[in-house]
Order: sequence, then structure tokens, then C-alpha cells
Amino acid sequence: MATAPPPIKLSGLARSLIQEKLLSEEEAQAIQTQANAAKNPFITQLILSKKLNPQVIAKTSAQAFGLPYLNLDAFDEAQLPTKQIDPNLMQVHRVMGLQVRNNVLFVAVSDPTNLHALDSVQFLMGMSLSPVVVEDDKLGQWIAKLVERSDTSMQSFDLTDDAFGVLNRMA
Repeated sequence: MATAPPPIKLSGLARSLIQEKLLSEEEAQAIQTQANAAKNPFITQLILSKKLNPQVIAKTSAQAFGLPYLNLDAFDEAQLPTKQIDPNLMQVHRVMGLQVRNNVLFVAVSDPTNLHALDSVQFLMGMSLSPVVVEDDKLGQWIAKLVERSDTSMQSFDLTDDAFGVLNRMA
């Protein structure tokens, strides 16, 4: 007699979307299964599934977890803090620094239940974090832009053989 496989553990975001009746339990389970197979976060797989639009997901999760929601379209790049989160960390954890106030870094996140990401950023930045929920697709675009800008600024430090020669002579 075959037994049904145990249900997959759903994230807090999936649970809140089910409670808000935006997803059924079966849809959430299917998306989580796909996410696990593709090694994607639940929210990324949810957006890829096109079951809900990113703004609905962001507003629902902000409300469910008592966090502010920010539309990144209304945000000005000049407002970003000068001490930015490491580009690799931004990509891996899908988090972006928005503003620093009184040793608190306000960070854009699309999945406020990803506590591992928030803990990692808090540890590496050495300051308290205050998450702000944003749309996942827009967050990805901003992170890509910041990573590209950081790569471009590193290229300006291109050390040619002549530069190494000068450095060696100074040593």
C-alpha cells in the first residue's frame, strides 16, 4: 500500500498568501516543489509561475508581517547610502541598502521571512536592520544595476604591467 509523500514545509510567505486566499494550499505546495527542484526561493518561483503579480505579493507580505511597503519606481538612486552592501551579498540574499539613519540600515527585501539573509547582512554590516518590502522583480533590477555599477568602478582600478612595475620598484 503506497503512502502519500509528506507535505512540503511551506515558507511564512506561502502561508500568508494562503491565509489571504491568494493561493490555495495545493498551488503553494506545487510552487514550493518547483522551487526546491530549481533551487529557487519560493518567491522567485511564485513570480515565475505568474500566479500573482509582484506588487500583490509585496503588498500582501508587507501587510502580513507588519512592515512598510516601498515602490522602488518612486525611489531615487541618489538616496542610496554611500556604504553599500557588498554586491555579492546583495545578489545571494536579494537585499539592498536603502538608507542609514542612527546606525540603522533600512534594507529592501522581497521576502521578509528570509531571516537568514537579514541576519547575514546585519552581521556583515555591523548595524541594526529595518526591512522594507519591495517587489521582487524591481529589486532584482536594482541589484543588477548596482552590481554593474560596482563592476564598472572596479575596472577603473585596472592595473597594467606598467603599474605593477611601478609598484614593484616602490617596494
